[in-house]
Amino acid sequence: MDQSRPRKRKALDLKEKFSILEDVDKGIKKNEIASHYNIPPSTLSTIIKQREAILSEWEKCGSTGRKKLRSSPVEDVEHALETWFTQQRAFNIPISGVILAEKAREFACALKFPDFKASNGFLDRFKKRHGLTSRTVSGEAMGANEDAAIAWRQNVFPAYLQRYSENDIYNAYETGLFYQCLPNQTLALKGEKCIGGKISKRRVTILFCTNMTGTDKRKLLLIGNSQKPRCFKNIKKESLPVTYCSNRKAWMDSETWKQWLSKFDADMMRAGRKVLLIVDNVSSHKALAVTNLHAIELAFLPPATTSHIQPLDQGIIKTFKTIYRSKILRRLLLWVEAKKDLQSFDITIFDCVQLSSRAWSEVDTQTIVNCFHHAGFQHDPFPETIDNSATGTSESTLNETRNIFKFLANNFGMDGCLEDFLGVDELVSTEGILQDSEILEKVGKYCNSMCQILYDVVILCFCRFVLAPVLRMSNQMVTIWRKTFHP
Repeated sequence: MDQSRPRKRKALDLKEKFSILEDVDKGIKKNEIASHYNIPPSTLSTIIKQREAILSEWEKCGSTGRKKLRSSPVEDVEHALETWFTQQRAFNIPISGVILAEKAREFACALKFPDFKASNGFLDRFKKRHGLTSRTVSGEAMGANEDAAIAWRQNVFPAYLQRYSENDIYNAYETGLFYQCLPNQTLALKGEKCIGGKISKRRVTILFCTNMTGTDKRKLLLIGNSQKPRCFKNIKKESLPVTYCSNRKAWMDSETWKQWLSKFDADMMRAGRKVLLIVDNVSSHKALAVTNLHAIELAFLPPATTSHIQPLDQGIIKTFKTIYRSKILRRLLLWVEAKKDLQSFDITIFDCVQLSSRAWSEVDTQTIVNCFHHAGFQHDPFPETIDNSATGTSESTLNETRNIFKFLANNFGMDGCLEDFLGVDELVSTEGILQDSEILEKVGKYCNSMCQILYDVVILCFCRFVLAPVLRMSNQMVTIWRKTFHP
């Protein structure tokens, strides 16, 4: 073989790059990996440096034939389109390719790109970058994506499990809670999405976070719609058993997510830990994603897979809500036994804070472990048998709740079904639909920050490479002039 002949460059696809990273994690020597894939050591080093980008693309797209990780030529248009499309899917709004193209043109026009054309090539690249299929775009498969869930379990999660212990793998997920709901109000509230209006004032959003072993249940993040509720008078928010924040519609947004995530990252840094945080890909989690995380690696679940592989959605949150509502019923029972007027019974946001914290503390470790396993978060993602005995509320709690509910129904005319009461807020939205102007505002902030960075770099380069040499030359000329004319 002619050694002087240059090695033919090999273009690796996304699957090969992912396999290389797996080999690196297994501890295989780098020269052996480079030899196996017929690539130079420099290419291997580049792939290792691009680890986060490669893993992110793999999570979104799986095994594709893509060779390069290209960004969109009109990144701000794509940022806006991604945010808009993600939230439309969150509300199960069907989107065709024609609608997607028209929306891209609208954003381009608003962002001063009059020559932009939403060509088939642009749409194809957009779909590939974000792991979209024709069926998901058209809205034919807006339900649970079981195939994507299986692929993630098989191809993605095992690699994480090799790098992190079960104690260091976390899941975070939001749910809406009608915190004041009583049995006789179930019919009016069931199925309500709560994206605005009076009903939203009776709802909070709660963010849950726990690790696989259930040994670290993070303090709840509770989002209300009032910055200073009356019931918080003379109470410091720092002393509450939950982290309380607020916005006008009591939902999760990107800013609230960033603040919570940064605090979680700081806690892990102080503890000297490196952890994996698995979340779904809703717009608030992905829009203008948090950077400068030191102790947390973010992993996003594929779209429309929550019902299959979101551990907190396998029974943990349901258990919490059952315990919470059983506590509401107990309070109501004590109230009526004291012969107080039912019309005056009330649950304040402060009561919600206290009851939520207690309910979360009563969700036992075994329930959490079993729900993670039920979602496929284990060394064998497809065990022959899965123990479902602890993926829900204990039978004793359920029996007590049934008895109280039956007593109230029989004696105080509280109609309805217990199951409806316990699951009244299953479909409640935890984030709202942003208006186009709000999306463009977010993109504008992103673009402005990029422009500021570019401006700072230009100024720095000018000072270092132009201004500084000119000043040095001027000083030298002054020195020469002084020596010549003023010896």
